[in-house]
Amino acid sequence: MKSDQERDRQDVLALGARLANAEGFRVIAMDGRDVGAVENVVYKRHADHPDEILIRRKVLLWDRLYVVTFDEVAQVDPGRERVFLGIASGAIRRHSD
Repeated sequence: MKSDQERDRQDVLALGARLANAEGFRVIAMDGRDVGAVENVVYKRHADHPDEILIRRKVLLWDRLYVVTFDEVAQVDPGRERVFLGIASGAIRRHSD
């Protein structure tokens, strides 16, 4: 997976724009597993793309929040309302409040 320094600038802008409108999209890990839905996109250091994506996942009766970085997002498919990650489901970190 390429870091945002290795990604073409136009690719970063396009992916950032698609992520900005991706709340509620299903998130699919590289191993094909559905890991939840986009809860929020978080902007801290960059204005053109989010730094992190929060994922809400139902586990039994509880909702849990997980986080991935922009670099871990491989693709956004607005037509199918899917965000595809470039990492396996086991590599996704639990969000600490």
